[in-house]
Amino acid sequence: MRHLIYILLLSYQLSSFACQCKGIENLKDEQKASYEYSDLVFIGEVISVGESMKYKEEGWFDNKTYKIEVVEGFKGTKSGETLSGYSLTSCSSYPKSGTWIIYANKNDEGNITFSSCGLSRSFKEPERIFYNDYIPPPPPKEKWINWQAEDDLDVTILRSKIRVKAAQDLKKEIQWLRTMK
Repeated sequence: MRHLIYILLLSYQLSSFACQCKGIENLKDEQKASYEYSDLVFIGEVISVGESMKYKEEGWFDNKTYKIEVVEGFKGTKSGETLSGYSLTSCSSYPKSGTWIIYANKNDEGNITFSSCGLSRSFKEPERIFYNDYIPPPPPKEKWINWQAEDDLDVTILRSKIRVKAAQDLKKEIQWLRTMK
């Protein structure tokens, strides 16, 4: 019984750190809402990513810090600015490297943050958002039972098609954002 209580408490603690993202049903509606509710919308190039000892000592679950240079600003910022930000929870995110589109908010200290559930994403992996059209359906049960080596190729093809669609959608999104300036 003691082991069961320990397991339940541990699973509760672990689930309390997990971020629950709702799938995006309509990308255009989400783009409009994200633009409206974000302080800053821009394309940026990651300069650096690190950790903050201050936040680590304060016991934050995640303590990533980053600097990003604005390549093209759409709202609240302009090209050439360098912005600092941080990710302290499982629901906040940070740009790992490369070029990103960012929908962010600014805090009182002037740092930016953005949600891992939002539309901020890397140009290298534009499919990495919670948009339902980018999540491949699971294979039918028959495929699992009679899995063949070439079935892996079908999965690769499907993922490639999703990635192409995501890149095309991101390109349209940037074109739309340029009209919002």
